[in-house]
Amino acid sequence: MSMTDQLKAIPFSTGLNEVVSDLNAKASDIRRSLNYSRQAEGGYEWIGGLAKWSGRDITRDLSSITAIEVSLVSTNLGLLSAEQLSSVEFQYLSFVVRQNSVIHFVQKNRSTDMFQKLTYLDTGFQLLDDNPVLTDAEIEQGQDGIFGEPRVLNIQPTGDGDIKLLHENAGFLYAVRDSGSDSIVQRSLPNSGWRTIGTIPGAASDSARWEAYAYTFAGQPPTLFIVNGVTEAWSAEYVAAGDPPLAVIDDGVTQYPTHVIVHQNHLFLSFSGGRILHSNLGDPNNFTALGGAAELSAGDEITGFQILPGDSLGIFCEDRIRILQGTSAADWGLQDYSDEAGAIAGTIQNMPTSIFADKRGITTLASSDAYGSFKDKTLTQQTDPTFQSIRRNAILFSSVNRAKSQYRLINQDGRGLYLTFNGSSLVGIMEIDLGLPITAMGTLRGSNDQVYVASGGWVYQMDYPSALYDHEVEAFIELVDHHYGNPRQKKRFSQVNLDIVGDPRTVLTVANLIDGGQDFYEDNVPVDFNNLSRSGERYREDLLSRYSQRFEGTAYLCGSGVSQSIRITNKSKHAHSIKSAVVHYRSRGQKR
Repeated sequence: MSMTDQLKAIPFSTGLNEVVSDLNAKASDIRRSLNYSRQAEGGYEWIGGLAKWSGRDITRDLSSITAIEVSLVSTNLGLLSAEQLSSVEFQYLSFVVRQNSVIHFVQKNRSTDMFQKLTYLDTGFQLLDDNPVLTDAEIEQGQDGIFGEPRVLNIQPTGDGDIKLLHENAGFLYAVRDSGSDSIVQRSLPNSGWRTIGTIPGAASDSARWEAYAYTFAGQPPTLFIVNGVTEAWSAEYVAAGDPPLAVIDDGVTQYPTHVIVHQNHLFLSFSGGRILHSNLGDPNNFTALGGAAELSAGDEITGFQILPGDSLGIFCEDRIRILQGTSAADWGLQDYSDEAGAIAGTIQNMPTSIFADKRGITTLASSDAYGSFKDKTLTQQTDPTFQSIRRNAILFSSVNRAKSQYRLINQDGRGLYLTFNGSSLVGIMEIDLGLPITAMGTLRGSNDQVYVASGGWVYQMDYPSALYDHEVEAFIELVDHHYGNPRQKKRFSQVNLDIVGDPRTVLTVANLIDGGQDFYEDNVPVDFNNLSRSGERYREDLLSRYSQRFEGTAYLCGSGVSQSIRITNKSKHAHSIKSAVVHYRSRGQKR
């Protein structure tokens, strides 16, 4: 580095900011971006791809997927125990047959476990190579076996229409798909695809808006309660040895329920006109006054329910929010929270307090110091133009990924916003576009929450971190135009260094935009990578798995001006996050 070079360090620690002026912005503020999300610990992460999903869980930690070569007799590795492979615990994924051997693709429970070359006389096979070199054709065939899943018969939910609902119950993902004039309820089974549970007659309607809530009442199996606004409410119980038929919930009302939740051991249903009905205590199938059932009125069209801190129930309407306190019909107390703010249907989530979207923006509702009172806070002031374009005249879907501390809002066109939190504090908002129309969205909870969307009759797993998926998404980040502390000093820009964590195959380019775009170099300079974290002795470009490594990426720039913006574009299909940038420049005199 020349002694006259100056450096500007830019930690990637903010997010999309569409309203701040360039003079007042931070150098790390994002002016425009697509399909990067803000990480809670800092940095911008590519959101990954979409993989068609049939109930078979494939790890997102690609360092756990590897290939081994064994003798030809062992085409079914799934029959072998963990102890028979050097005590490596694994799941069988796919295989490719060679002339005298078989390549098995496996998913290790621990990515650091290593197979050993040993002969097992009792099973009649030999482990020939724990690190075989694969041809492009073998890689492609292995990928097809893992993600095309030819062994799974029902890789797509049954039906001929859209998938209208995705929801978890008892650790399984349930789906509802239209078929003719009816709707078919089905659940995922590992390695077996989708199993039909039953059919809801007459539910395939354009006006149906599906919603569900999973709950286990005492003495009953885990149950998914389903409403759609065009039929009666239904329940789907989970049992390990098959599923019982769907059951209609007889609430004694001629209207059809629109929203559902369980609160204080009562099943709550909402109806058109702000009407609310809840079941007997502990019995979701009976609605009698003698058993504790009761009817309430919200005074406005209800858009959803949410459990709030302090064992309160939030009743969200189009233009007001009400809060129900108490434990039963004997002491319910319904109070007004707001007669101006409301919530849009499909946007209400809990993270850990209520978060939802209304006409003003995305808002949280948190309890204040005084018991029973609440306060709200609008979060999307800096991204209001994009939020309004996503919200306006759209059907909205939402989910929470707790593993990434994110609230996700997406419309039916596939456009949306990811809001990332660190604890209860918002750290950044980024825009995404999946490039697919969306008909449903749901989450499977676990050690790593998995979020799914439905499109075109398929269920897609989101956040897939490699080239092994069906639908690509483009991605870029463009920083604000910034003068680096001196708005009158001319500068000659020479290079930018990027701190990157991820797959070594990542391909990025950098465009240099100068003086608010008056002069720019749109030739997208390639980023050269330098491995900073490991020797790479076991790194193999032909394997499915990759070690997540830390890199310094360097792009060499040209151009002079007072201020600069850089645009970073992702040109690959591989998982990565960009933690920071360091810009190199030299002073060139004062602007006159």
